[in-house]
Amino acid sequence: MTAARITLAGRIGEVARAQAFVEEFCRENGLGEDLARRIDIILEELMVNAIRHGGLEGEAEAIEVALGLEGPVLRLVYEDRGRPFDPLAVHPPDFDAPPDRWPIGRLGVQLVRRLLDDARYERTGDHNRLTLTKTLARAREPQG
Repeated sequence: MTAARITLAGRIGEVARAQAFVEEFCRENGLGEDLARRIDIILEELMVNAIRHGGLEGEAEAIEVALGLEGPVLRLVYEDRGRPFDPLAVHPPDFDAPPDRWPIGRLGVQLVRRLLDDARYERTGDHNRLTLTKTLARAREPQG
């Protein structure tokens, strides 16, 4: 299994550092730019929401991201010390309605659900933990 972890502060500028971490992991493991972009979008959504709405603004070591690759399964574990919030409990908007009638604030969660295969939330102590998985078309060989 290939694994990597990064700890981030509660600052919007840390999103770029998280994305660079993801891109390096994907490059080193031959996962491709498309998957890296998907994960980047997910992390941006999770981090911005936690920082702006979860009380993490300015907090040191507020967020931890771990990536693991075991055979064809990519696992992303996102943890933050923000207020309790289960993004998976948010009901999806009515996508049959015109886009200008979609509610603000629920689209990012739906994006997370659509980009990966499985998502699980748990509150552990004072941490929100979201575990996301994506089964890849085939196992990748690390670049080395």
